[in-house]
Amino acid sequence: MKTQNFFKKLRNTWKVFFGRGIITKISFFIILGFVLLAIFAPLFCQDPLEIDLVHKYNNPSGEHILGTDSFGRDIFSRLIYGTRVSLLASLASALLAALIGITLGLIAGYFEHFAGAVIMRLVDAQLSIPPLIFSMIICAILGSGIWQTVVAIAIGMIPTYVRMIQGMVLTLKGNDYVVASSLIGHPDPPPAAQLLSFHYRAFHHEPWQCYFVRSRSQLCGSRHRIP
Repeated sequence: MKTQNFFKKLRNTWKVFFGRGIITKISFFIILGFVLLAIFAPLFCQDPLEIDLVHKYNNPSGEHILGTDSFGRDIFSRLIYGTRVSLLASLASALLAALIGITLGLIAGYFEHFAGAVIMRLVDAQLSIPPLIFSMIICAILGSGIWQTVVAIAIGMIPTYVRMIQGMVLTLKGNDYVVASSLIGHPDPPPAAQLLSFHYRAFHHEPWQCYFVRSRSQLCGSRHRIP
């Protein structure tokens, strides 16, 4: 049953994704092509570091699709291997930014008084600086290197995740079943894990009406269960 639900959700996601128009489909296959080229580069590319001064500045040909550079190195091979570095850096920086930004966003949204105020003021301070200049400053501090660049890009992307997740948490805290739990005796918001668990169940598994009636007593810890 769980496997069927998983594949059903996967099909629905696939339909929604590719139902956005022809531009989405074209973009997806272009990105997929670059990813496959980067993964299988050693199978059809020459050594990008091989120097051949005899054939420097060669025009495009069957052996060298894009020609050669001043050291006789194949430009196409260097381009494909450079794609590997670009994909690694972009993926790593996005994952790092998402991990830190989502965590800070959850904290800022759930503890919205002191911790949330401090986090959001720091985010506002960072957003006051142009992102490119901010990333260049971080790179100058950390030094050169691929992983230093990843960290600099990730730090520049963190505010986007923080503001998005904080807004989602604040919206979640204002839902009817959370307000109902406060009205019938629970003075504070429920634990974060319980809050997110109930929201997931309400959205994906249970009808909203049944969920609201049943969860409002669970959230407040009341002894009286509402049928």
